[in-house]
Amino acid sequence: MNQTITFSLSGLYCVSCGLNIDNTLEDLPGVSSSQTNYPKSKVKVEFDSKKTTSDKIVKTIKSLGYNVLE
Repeated sequence: MNQTITFSLSGLYCVSCGLNIDNTLEDLPGVSSSQTNYPKSKVKVEFDSKKTTSDKIVKTIKSLGYNVLE
């Protein structure tokens, strides 16, 4: 079942930060797309909730050195 979730982020300093997040999340099983908006510090992720969870997505973002504001 596909879900879309948007997270507010902190710690982004440039467009490359967004690309880093997108490329890493899109490598996760179940994530079909990741769109990071650097100026707004938000990431929109579409994923299959049967293959991954929002918690795993948050942990992945944090492992890259960015903060997820909840």
